[in-house]
Amino acid sequence: MDRLNKYLSRQKYVVRRSEGSPYRNFLLYVEEIYQVTVVYPIKYLFDIPLKYYEYFKSYKKKDIDNKNLKQFCNIIKEQHEINNEQQKCFCCYCRQDDMVFPLFSHFNYKKAKFKCNKKEQEEDIVLTLSCLKKKDKIFHSFFIQQNYNFFMLNVTLQQFGIDKSTLERKTYLLDSSNYEIDDEVFNVKIKFNVQKNYRNDDIEGNYLFVDSNIFKDRMEIF
Repeated sequence: MDRLNKYLSRQKYVVRRSEGSPYRNFLLYVEEIYQVTVVYPIKYLFDIPLKYYEYFKSYKKKDIDNKNLKQFCNIIKEQHEINNEQQKCFCCYCRQDDMVFPLFSHFNYKKAKFKCNKKEQEEDIVLTLSCLKKKDKIFHSFFIQQNYNFFMLNVTLQQFGIDKSTLERKTYLLDSSNYEIDDEVFNVKIKFNVQKNYRNDDIEGNYLFVDSNIFKDRMEIF
């Protein structure tokens, strides 16, 4: 059952090119691996680095008052976004041995030094609301997961065509010692930078794809 749950928890993000793209016969998907999830945005290559406005607010158990954590966060998230129309907010849940938080390109996550389950005054932090300034362009995200003291990301590029009998497929496994893909054939560039502290859970990274039209298309989860 545990193995089944691990399999079901994985998500594949399939990126399909537009009809006009010279790389439309290449399929790219990113699969999350392991159990703890952090979220990165995918940034178009040659975009000007974004300057994000950051907003953090932490909530302790007494603030939640036995309410449903997800419902509570959705309410405060909606209220904050209504009051601050130029911001996009994310719920960050802190659970036992499990930290989930968003990280963003060109965004130094210094304020994220808070630790889930770390005692602050009298009670644990169970929820953090973090907000960024909205931009005109849409940034899609995929997941990267941590297991023990390393991070791993599975990226597969697959070429397909009606006139081909077999599919050409190339898979990369990225971690802290192997963190960059620069493949001219598949026209993809991914860079994964790791910033660790003593708990190995602070990281920053940029994920850049050479064909900027790739993320104007639909991203499917299955």
